[in-house]
Amino acid sequence: YFPFLFFAYVNDTTMGCIMNFITVLCLHGLHEVAIELEDPFCREPNNLPLTTFQAQFNEALLTTWAGFHPDSFLNLPPEDSCD
Repeated sequence: YFPFLFFAYVNDTTMGCIMNFITVLCLHGLHEVAIELEDPFCREPNNLPLTTFQAQFNEALLTTWAGFHPDSFLNLPPEDSCD
């Protein structure tokens, strides 16, 4: 329907063809973006080390739950100096 609509608004044939080409090009670009968003990795496996991330996150949760606080390093007992 687009070519007929463009020719209804534009009396020049070349301008109608150019507008039709630009419209089809934009719709094709939107279609390619939609395909990429639907399946971003295609059939390739995900290369993220998810098991490592999960292990690090679990360790951080356990450390937080155990009560680790970064300021505890400031209250260390004085070392014995052998002078």
